[in-house]
Amino acid sequence: MCIIAACEDRKMTSQEIENCFKNNGDGAGVAYCTENGKIHVEKGFMTLEEFQRYYETLDVLPHVAHFRIATSGDVTPEMTHPYKIEMESRLVITGDIETPVLFHNGVIGDYNALYLNMLTSGMIDMLRGPINDTRVAAVMAAVFDEEILQSLSGKFVVMKPDGITTMWGDFENVNGVHFSNNGYKKIAYTPCVYNANNKNRNYNYNKNNKKQVTETKDNWDSDEWFQAYQDCPYQNSEAHACDYDCVECAIERSHMEGWKCNVD
Repeated sequence: MCIIAACEDRKMTSQEIENCFKNNGDGAGVAYCTENGKIHVEKGFMTLEEFQRYYETLDVLPHVAHFRIATSGDVTPEMTHPYKIEMESRLVITGDIETPVLFHNGVIGDYNALYLNMLTSGMIDMLRGPINDTRVAAVMAAVFDEEILQSLSGKFVVMKPDGITTMWGDFENVNGVHFSNNGYKKIAYTPCVYNANNKNRNYNYNKNNKKQVTETKDNWDSDEWFQAYQDCPYQNSEAHACDYDCVECAIERSHMEGWKCNVD
């Protein structure tokens, strides 16, 4: 689902960064406005350590950071956020640019249809390079207007060279940092035992809703799932429902998909 952190009054803490990246480990990016009326973009950080080293040197407020889960598009540096809001939405890894940029948290399931409609109707030329839902959203914001974002799925942040930053969707203000979901709080591990109709009951766990399998609990790559399970207020709830971008939702989703949570 990704997470956006619009840092208005303070930088993220090291723990917030670690949680955000481990919950959304397919790359990160940052942007901020410069004194000469441009936006500086630094993206393509593919490891937590690489991002932390850069972020320690960042002394500009406000700035916006994004941590990605690749729900569409490949896991590559150029697919990290932000994206240029322009007709071509050319892919930029680093540098000062003069156009607004877009960050996205969510999934636009019909982005291919939206892209083909703009292409075949003559609104845009064919995009060069890899495409995902956020790049298509950035092109739509350029073709129509930023207001189009309220009709698309997810939450968005638009940063403009004049220093104006707008947020679309519900964000949580945590002492001056606006997070698009609660992935900054903890690592989304949940312990589960597979409940399929077979005799092989391997231990499993969910990390960010992605099923992973081990033969024994000793092979789990982190014990953070246990604390997450203990902290979850919904572990016995059958009525809880939301958009599956937090540890509580991961647990609920495991029930819906036929998994049985277990801490034995």
